[in-house]
Amino acid sequence: ETSFIGGANLFVEGIADQVLLAGISSHLRGIGASSIDTLDLNNITIVPSGSASSVPYLVYLARGRDVIKPPCVALLDSDRAGDEAVKVLARGGARGKQVLASEFVIQVGTWAKARTGELSVAEGVTVTELEDLLSLSVAVEAARNYATKVLELSRQAAEVLTEEAITAQLKCRSGSLFDALATVFSDQLGEAAHIEKVGFAKEVVAVMVASRAVASKAAGVVEVEQNFRLLLAQLAGLLRRAQQEEQYRRLNNRLNRTVARFLEDYPTPTTRERGRLLVEEVQASVDNSE
Repeated sequence: ETSFIGGANLFVEGIADQVLLAGISSHLRGIGASSIDTLDLNNITIVPSGSASSVPYLVYLARGRDVIKPPCVALLDSDRAGDEAVKVLARGGARGKQVLASEFVIQVGTWAKARTGELSVAEGVTVTELEDLLSLSVAVEAARNYATKVLELSRQAAEVLTEEAITAQLKCRSGSLFDALATVFSDQLGEAAHIEKVGFAKEVVAVMVASRAVASKAAGVVEVEQNFRLLLAQLAGLLRRAQQEEQYRRLNNRLNRTVARFLEDYPTPTTRERGRLLVEEVQASVDNSE
């Protein structure tokens, strides 16, 4: 719970999402992307919830119990679990009180549909999760690296993982890029071979960082950068708006308490001097805000 104290919070479903967002955001900053269109990891905590169903509860822990309500945004997959989490967030927490406005809840698939003309997505992929924003070439390279580092296979053995194999799998069963990759991974490297999302996410970030040392970037790397630039800019903007709204809420609460306390102390007309003290207290509360 200590992660909810202080700055803004971005709630995601799992650690793999945290790794991808933090790693690619840092990579984009490293190549000169605008700071306002990426995540400031000094002031933003990316909170992995463990599952979509846990997101509403963690949001309630952050915002539903205390006077201090940290700014929060939730990013969910566009699957059945994500849909249900969105409904729970809309219904609200204790006593049906909504603790996070719908404008601060993003589902990856819904966001992607609104950006159809701007995103580069592999053929046969339906965007429902962050991994679907990866290019085939980056996904394959990351999977090969995973096979050599985690499974300790030779590079030659890992080379059987190809873009063509994943494309063929997507033609048979379109949908998730990672699911297609995981199927090909087991088919080509043996039933015992399994690729998990967190390790894969780390290798994706490593591939992106390594691309900085290459004079001419591969097209797949540029596609991933563009896709995540768009998403991170959206998230960064929402987090700033959430911070602004929380500042206004706290300001209004301070003013309301100041005025209410004055009216309790002086239910009948009082002196101008006491009125001046109230004005000074109000001015001190609003600082330099509009």
